[in-house]
Order: sequence, then C-alpha cells, then structure tokens
Amino acid sequence: MTALDLHAALDREGIRIPATTPGKTFDALCPRCNGGRARERNFRVTIDDDGKGAVWLCNRANNCGWTDSVRTGPRDPSAPRARKDRAPPVKPEPIPPEQQDRRLPLYAWWARRRISAETVDALGVFTTSMRLPRFDAEGRPVLDDQGKPVWQDQEAMVFPYVHHGEVVNHKYRWSPKKFRQDRHSRRTLFNADSLEADDLGIIVEGEADVLALWEAGYRQVVSLPDGAPPRVSDTYDPENDDDDRYEALRTEERFQRLKRIVIAVDTDDAGRAHAEEIARRMGKERCWLVEWPRKDGGDVLRELGPEAVRAAVEGARPYPMPGILDGRALGERVAAERQGQRDTGYACGIDDLDGLFRFSREEGTFAVVTGVPGYGKTVTTIAYSVLLAEQADARGEPWHTLICSPEMRAVDLVKNIVAAKARQPFYDGKSGPGIAPEDLPALMDWVNAHYTFLEPDDAADDPTLDWIIECVRLSHRRNRTRLAIIDPWNEIEIGYPPDRRMTNDEWIAKQLQRIRKLVVELACSVVVVAHPKKIEREKKGGKLRVPTGYDIAYSAGWNNKPQLGITVHRAEHDKTDELEFHVWKARQGHLSKRDKVVVRFSPVTKRLLPKMTPVAYGAVG
Repeated sequence: MTALDLHAALDREGIRIPATTPGKTFDALCPRCNGGRARERNFRVTIDDDGKGAVWLCNRANNCGWTDSVRTGPRDPSAPRARKDRAPPVKPEPIPPEQQDRRLPLYAWWARRRISAETVDALGVFTTSMRLPRFDAEGRPVLDDQGKPVWQDQEAMVFPYVHHGEVVNHKYRWSPKKFRQDRHSRRTLFNADSLEADDLGIIVEGEADVLALWEAGYRQVVSLPDGAPPRVSDTYDPENDDDDRYEALRTEERFQRLKRIVIAVDTDDAGRAHAEEIARRMGKERCWLVEWPRKDGGDVLRELGPEAVRAAVEGARPYPMPGILDGRALGERVAAERQGQRDTGYACGIDDLDGLFRFSREEGTFAVVTGVPGYGKTVTTIAYSVLLAEQADARGEPWHTLICSPEMRAVDLVKNIVAAKARQPFYDGKSGPGIAPEDLPALMDWVNAHYTFLEPDDAADDPTLDWIIECVRLSHRRNRTRLAIIDPWNEIEIGYPPDRRMTNDEWIAKQLQRIRKLVVELACSVVVVAHPKKIEREKKGGKLRVPTGYDIAYSAGWNNKPQLGITVHRAEHDKTDELEFHVWKARQGHLSKRDKVVVRFSPVTKRLLPKMTPVAYGAVG
C-alpha cells in the first residue's frame, strides 16, 4: 500500500509550500490567520525526515499560534535522518557598561513580582536602549505608510547568558512581551555557571522563573533560551538528536552530570510537552517533576510567596515512567474508588449487555469479538457502536468511532449505521417504508459527527497493521476517538516474523500486544473481530460449540492478550432474532464478567434491542 501524497494532505489543510523535501523547513503564509495585516510569512512547515509527514507552527503566537501535524504513512524507524550543519557560534558584541541601565525603574518592575534588587543584580539583569521593531498592545507589528514594519530605539530588558565566566549570548525582552537573542550565539543555559555541585539542579521555563526560584533560596536553577515547544515531538531519536531547542542540554556538561534534575516548568500544555522533552533526554529515572499551584514559579512567588515556592519544589515527585507507579501516583485513584467513584465504563443502554460488559472510560479496553461465520459478528459490533454513540449524545459527551472493515464497503457500513440510528429500514420493503430521502442529510450529519472510515488508497493491497495503528493515533489526535473497530483480522497484513525462530503463534501474540499498548497509550478502546477455526460439534446433541479465544486461528494470544473476549452466537438453525453474547475473558473485573446474555437483533433496522422487545423476523447477515 502506497502512502498518500503529502502535497495533497497539506493542501487539504490549506498549506501551500513549493516542495516536500524530507528534512527541509519552509516559511509560508499561515492559512488560518493569513499572516495578519502585514502578511507575515511566519508560518513554519517542517517536512519529516522520511518525507511522509510534516509539522507546522504559526509564530504569530499572540494572534494565531496554530500548530499541528500530518502523517501519510507509517514511520520507518530504520530510515536515516538528516543532520543539520551548524556554523561555529559567534561571540556577541559586548554591551558597554555605560549602556547598561540599572536604575530604579528596573528594580521597581521586578519588585512588583516580589523579586529583590539583590536577585536582579546576582543574575546580571539590566536594561538597555536598542533598535527594535514596534508592536501594538495586542502584539501586532506597527507598519509604516508602505506597509513595512516600523523599527525604532526602545528599551529592552537584557538577560546575559554566561558560560564559564564569559557572556556568550544576550536575550532581550521588550514590550509587549517580545523576545530575541544574539544571532548565531552559543547555545547554553541561563545561569549555567551556578551548576557547581552535581547533586541537584532545577530547570524552569524562562529567565524570569530562574529569578523567582533564586529569590526563594535556590541557586542551581537554569532555563533553556527558547522556551517550550507547542507539543511533544514524534521524531525524537536519541542517537541523532538535532533539535536546536535542546542543544544546550547536550552540550552543557555540568547539567549532564547532575544526579537529580528537578523539572519545574509551566503547567500548561506547552509546559507539559517541555517537561517530557527534557526528561527523555536526561533520563526519566533521575528526573523529578514540580506541580505548581499556579501556572509557573513566578506566579507562585508573586501570589503565594517564597514559602509556597519552596513547598512545591520540595514536594516534587519522581517523573512518571510507563508501567512504574508509586503510592502517590495511585493515591487519587485509590481514594476515588474508596468513595465509590470507580470507572463505570461506557453504557450502551441495554441493561443485560451493560451488566455483562462495558468498555473502560478511563483506560480503554482491548476487546476481541469472535463467532461462527454468518452469526452476526460484524453487524452486531457496528450496532453496538451506534448504541454507544447515542448514549454519549444523551450524556452530552463527544463520541467518535473509527472503523476499518476491508470486507465491507464503507458505503454499506454507513447504510447499516443510518438504519440503526433511524430505527427503520434503509430501503423500502415488506417490513415497511425505508428512510425518506429528505431525512438522509440529517442522518449523514450525525454519522459525520461520530464516525470515520478507513479505506486503503490502493485497493489491491490489504491494509497493514502499521498503517491502521498510525491512523488510530491520528484520528485520536484529531477527533478524540473513543472506539476503533478492526474487522476482520484475517484481512489485515501483519507481515512475517523477522526471526525464523519465532513461531506464527508468537508473532501474532506480539502484534496483539501492539494493539494492547495502543489502548494504554490513547485510553481508547479497540475491538478486533476475528474468525475462529472450524468449530467441532458437541458430543451430546451435536450442537456447534461456542467458540472462545483459543479457537481463533494460529495463536493462543487471542485468549491471553485481550482484556475482554466476546463471542456472538446463536442456536443453529434458529429462526428467531435472538443473539447470545458470551464473555469468555473479563480481565477488567469491575466492568465485565464471564457469563452470557440473550438480546435481540433486528435485521431490518440493523439494531440491537433488549430481549423482551419484539422485532420483525429476518436472518442475521
């Protein structure tokens, strides 16, 4: 299966760039804000190194700041990545002492933030007059009669970056909260020379927070020069890290040797991304995380005082690592369950089914659905998804389902969903009139709000599991997908074991483990519909035995890996509309149990109903 054309994917977002050369960065007009009145080309698009994706950011942060990404195919971890060629750093021109202003207005500005003159002087902060572009109070550039930015002499606050006693960079701040640095300067940390002992260091987000923590009594406090990223990068490679934003972490040996690193960045989304980028570079095992009661350390100092700053820093917790939980990390969940606030899962509205199983609301559920061919695995799984979406609507909650069903056309899936939603046949027939054409647009709007469907761009190839997993991630990012359905497994290309010593059983179990990890990563439920092998008849009575996970072809992993195992069954030659749901795996014991219930399925409206609800006769298809 070939990847979608990246040009076309960017075009759908309104992004126009001249090429999609892997590893290259382009400046363009932002399609959201159109560059503002000045038509600024501050929209930066970077093509992934494998040429199958891109990430973008509008640097008009005070007015737009739009950031997102797109992928058109799975990432190849073995593909080489291009490294950037960096010129040697340039030593900045010194600012003469007579141009360094340390008069009362400077100290008054910091005093309003509860930071003393002694702290300001200790960090070498001063103001100076320099030629800078003008911005209005809303952060928009001031233009002259010809539409060009206006530059004039303005007062800027200066933060000197000192490396082993030598100033190697200046960072300038001027109104309204604009920043710039000396060009081509050395990438180092602000206050790097304070890192004398190797026992502990604190890293914050911005020079002002360094001053705030210094005021609270901490000395080994540093910050990076470029602030926080908009999101966590999905292209980080520890063997080939060339992100300029974090170059100082790689080159500052005094920070590298710290035994314990306390990350005390902002509490917003960008700050959380910043913390993750720092921790994975320095090693999460030696990182601790501060949870500020306000946005950042500066706000805590100004509003709550130095004691609150110290309490937050001293209360830093070990940085979270996947699969490793301590009592403090579990404390809120344990307390909530003690008070009866357990994960109740997502209800479908049919009491018997809700009492048998539910998908986890907090953690997601990896479920496998099996059953004898022709007994209704596919249609009942789709019908169940409609019930979940309707219940979410009733609660006023968003809901989105992603369906990959190579055996069925997306159009046929939609017809089933529309019929179930409308509670009437799609076509006119003996069972009654079909959906009126004038009602179809509103029903399709509902489908559009709740569903997305996957169809490979090359119909000759089976969809690969890599592609499906990548699509689930992208859909979750864009639509907050709650449920993904893969139906059926035998139509999915999973490749062959790279090691000949690995059996098919082990290889399939490994692929199922990837899906389970995806559920944990996204807290999104995933349902895989899988056909069983030929089912034997029972010795007594000759009935077809109810299949379980051990009956699904080629691997015992079908029984071992899922958290929920369901069989859709019915009595052979049964002419009623009754369906049996058998649960043979119930790992999330508070949400499911090993048992069976009987419900009804309407083949006319493609809808699941309680057992006592009469429906028209028809064969399950």
